[in-house]
Amino acid sequence: MKKHLFIIIALCSSIFGLQNISAKVATTKDIELHAKEANQPTRRSVLPVRAWLENTKVCVSFLDPSLEVSIKIMNSDGIVVEEIVAKSHQYVQISMYGYSGSYTIEVSYGDTIFCGLFKCGE
Repeated sequence: MKKHLFIIIALCSSIFGLQNISAKVATTKDIELHAKEANQPTRRSVLPVRAWLENTKVCVSFLDPSLEVSIKIMNSDGIVVEEIVAKSHQYVQISMYGYSGSYTIEVSYGDTIFCGLFKCGE
């Protein structure tokens, strides 16, 4: 009897655990970034910056955390709604709680500007 109870508990916990994992995966969306140097597109196989939307946070990670970075998030009218300047960070989070609609992220990293579009609150 104890063996059957243990199996039932193990099955229930694994089912609920898998549902939690799938819910977390479903709320993460990559933001496709495009690099520009002096207003010309650059060709790189791997960008030194990655951005994604995780629930209500915009997350940005960097390959080289020693550079100073500036991150701006602008609404569809071009108005800056969030701005952050960071130095020596490998990972930055910006809260977008309460925002909804289409936004542009602009990451100044060294001499390069990375831009991407994303939707929030939908």
